[in-house]
Amino acid sequence: MNRLKVHGVLAALALAAMPLVSGAQLLKGTTEGNTGPIQVVLTADGDLLAAEYVEVEVGEDGTFTFDRELGKPYEDVSIYVGDMDICGAHLENGKTLEVVIRRGKDGKAGYSFKGEHARLSEFYTAYVQAFDLMRYLPMNPEDAKPYEENRQILAVEYERVKGMLKGIRDKKLREHYAALVESGNKNITVRLMEEEANKQGKPAMEFPGYKEVMASVDINDEANVATGLMFSKMKSLIDTALVADGGMSTEYYLAFMKVVEEQVTNPVVRKALTRDCGYMYFAYGDKTGVKAFWEAYKVFAKDYPEFIAAYQPQVVALENTAVGTPAPDARLTAPDGTECQLSDLFGKFLYIDVWATWCGPCCAEIPNLEKVAAHFKGNDKVQVVSISIDVNRKAWLAKLEKDQPEWAQYILTPEEAAAFQRAWGINGIPRFLMIDKEGKIFNADAPRPSSEGIIETIEEQLK
Repeated sequence: MNRLKVHGVLAALALAAMPLVSGAQLLKGTTEGNTGPIQVVLTADGDLLAAEYVEVEVGEDGTFTFDRELGKPYEDVSIYVGDMDICGAHLENGKTLEVVIRRGKDGKAGYSFKGEHARLSEFYTAYVQAFDLMRYLPMNPEDAKPYEENRQILAVEYERVKGMLKGIRDKKLREHYAALVESGNKNITVRLMEEEANKQGKPAMEFPGYKEVMASVDINDEANVATGLMFSKMKSLIDTALVADGGMSTEYYLAFMKVVEEQVTNPVVRKALTRDCGYMYFAYGDKTGVKAFWEAYKVFAKDYPEFIAAYQPQVVALENTAVGTPAPDARLTAPDGTECQLSDLFGKFLYIDVWATWCGPCCAEIPNLEKVAAHFKGNDKVQVVSISIDVNRKAWLAKLEKDQPEWAQYILTPEEAAAFQRAWGINGIPRFLMIDKEGKIFNADAPRPSSEGIIETIEEQLK
């Protein structure tokens, strides 16, 4: 099962890998053992929700390179290795960092660095591993440790990474990383508190110590953008009744914009929150109030026309995917390479899973989807279909070989995936679609297979 690539935020957020750009050879790597696929994750402006995932091809000899021109002198990146492992790297234009990734007999990955920024990369690896949300809140709840045990682990890791700061000679970098360490520690702390409060059926603000931590968080601190702590801070500043619905309602996002207007003065933080407000609404919000949201958002984001332009297609897609409209078509490729049109599947009620192997929440839904598929196996009125938007076809085929799913599997080419996502208004996965037997849209943002009553919802449409 793949890890969650973007810390704490629901969802996986990069929809396609960007092509590599020729430039300085920033990273040279060697893998030893079965490391699995490798991705480099960049957040050029520090915003987690603007992360760019670049799949790196590993040669038969176990070597790989990452070449591109960074948009600034240096950048810290995360490197995801296989399903569960992560390390960090400090990259600088004109410099080459070398990394060796070894998969031990115990299944764990180890890392060693060579080059001018080897020490900084060792520090950043310790940082990303110490404050990796999936370490504390894994996708499978059965793998989760008790709250107090997690807090103890976090305390040890915090002191360990904080102690490594003294090895960073550059004062400006040391101060930058010190702020990240403090923010990372607080972010995991409040996420654990929020999770435990949810288990106890109480609002996070009523959990012991939560208010005090939130009071110490400065919404204008750029470090909180990089760690994701700003999302918890924003929730603490919005009416608890709106937060209680999971941040789904249009009213929540209107309140979100109001808080930003009134309290956020740092331009970097303001830009990130403006982008993310639009992203989260279209990915997770209740679209019944889209007109009110969009009119407010166009005013809110007036200083960032690129965001308005980016989300405008989402509004159009919502109009084009209303209930009862003809479903957008797409060319699908099966694992054996044969092709068909999505429309070739019409005639049955379709429950479609749009996913990717690198998307943690997508993979977390697979066992639930398997149960739905098993329930309707042999029913000629309904078909469960999974459509992958993976750029790496080998990774997709490897996942299918490992899981052996017993329902229809297809993949889209990168170009087709982009067109498919635009047509359906998909800017976050997993996404589930329902198409009736007439080929018309029943629900363009359908409940997940883990949702209560999903089987009954489908059965109702088969009568």
